[in-house]
Amino acid sequence: MFSSHKWQLLSASLFVIAAVLIVSGIKPFSTEAYAQNVVHNLIFHLNELSPAEREAVHDRMAANISTALLDAQNAPDLHMMPVQDFEKEMWDMHESMKALYPGMDFPSEPPMLHYKLAQILRYTDTRGKLVTIGIDGDSIPVMKMVGLTHADYAQFEQGVVPEDHLKLVP
Repeated sequence: MFSSHKWQLLSASLFVIAAVLIVSGIKPFSTEAYAQNVVHNLIFHLNELSPAEREAVHDRMAANISTALLDAQNAPDLHMMPVQDFEKEMWDMHESMKALYPGMDFPSEPPMLHYKLAQILRYTDTRGKLVTIGIDGDSIPVMKMVGLTHADYAQFEQGVVPEDHLKLVP
């Protein structure tokens, strides 16, 4: 096996490699690379479903999730978002909306939290809107949320929810 001296050399070498990676900013495993892998696996998983099962996923999301995943795969800013950060963001947005529109009847918690999300993908689409895709523990997309623009907020204030704002599985 290894002598004590060889273990010391190996440990020192690993320390130097880690230090170089940290100082240079190179990420041995980045969230972007992981996100690309997740998207690739989702596309593969969806393609393994029967046409009827795939259509059911599209219908439940009221969106063509295959197209959204292809868009995600091509987005330069695709990344994973920690589920806890997403949940906090949803609570903050929920509380802000309640404060902004005190007369409106809001549910007790953000509807997005009803889903048992295991992973969150986020990217900017070709229209410049922030897209969030929630994935459950079975690697099935269950939620797609598209961020609002100022024009969308104007519609929302008139009681019209923009068509692509929020797509949830019932």
